[in-house]
Amino acid sequence: MTINIPDGLWDKYNEAADFFIDNDYIGRLCTIIYPPKRTSCVNCIKPVGASTTNVYRHGGPMPFSFGGCPMCGDDGYKEVEYTDTIRLRIYWNRKDWIRIVGNIGVADADAMVIGYMADLPKFSQAVELLLASRQNEAEYRVVVAGKPSPWGFGRSRYFVAFVKGV
Repeated sequence: MTINIPDGLWDKYNEAADFFIDNDYIGRLCTIIYPPKRTSCVNCIKPVGASTTNVYRHGGPMPFSFGGCPMCGDDGYKEVEYTDTIRLRIYWNRKDWIRIVGNIGVADADAMVIGYMADLPKFSQAVELLLASRQNEAEYRVVVAGKPSPWGFGRSRYFVAFVKGV
């Protein structure tokens, strides 16, 4: 037996689900922290294929004349953290997500998030996320606990994932 669902019903569902992500009542702007990238130190001179020369690079932010570079620790490189932001619907209360997804493999999670499928590539590359709390506006550092899954009717517009505090 085939059930035909009118397009207008899909539109209303997507409108409601979008509202919960885009509205600040449940949805929050969250920071994605990507793996750090190794970049050349802007404070000292490092010849190609050699260790640093302990020579200050003119115009660098932290002048020095004795010892190693204070910015990179005489390594010649600095780890730079890259971030991005996406909106996520956040459920901190376990009984709220159990009601939504059932009791399936969420024992080690501290929160459940729902986001747009278009943001899944960004979300999947994160080493950590900063989730905003609605109660006190604090940010909580979390990691993804398990693999994100498609979510909602049609399973092509949203994803669901569980996160755990670090």
